[in-house]
Amino acid sequence: MLDRKIYDEIFSHSFTIPIKVIFWDGKEKNYGPEGKSDITIKFNKKIPISEVVKHATLTLGEAYMDKDIEIEGSIQKLITSAYTQSDSFMSSSKLKKIVPKFSHSEENNKK
Repeated sequence: MLDRKIYDEIFSHSFTIPIKVIFWDGKEKNYGPEGKSDITIKFNKKIPISEVVKHATLTLGEAYMDKDIEIEGSIQKLITSAYTQSDSFMSSSKLKKIVPKFSHSEENNKK
């Protein structure tokens, strides 16, 4: 239940376009501005928010590759929307505090 509340908080500020999310329990919610959504994020499995906070890009990337999360519609539009929304988890100073920063160097990438 706590994971859903945190996802809800993150998604409620993350998109410049209408997005539909179908959670692992089958419940659906629309985020972003009102209107018909061309993009749906479907959680086929619960992805613990604790794992997302530890390493967001790796956790979500692996979940996508493993089909634990599916994107129906343009993934490019989805990512662009999240990057351009000023209150998004990608740019919000409040949310950036809980999502760790990772530096990329050749040595770190090898690790």
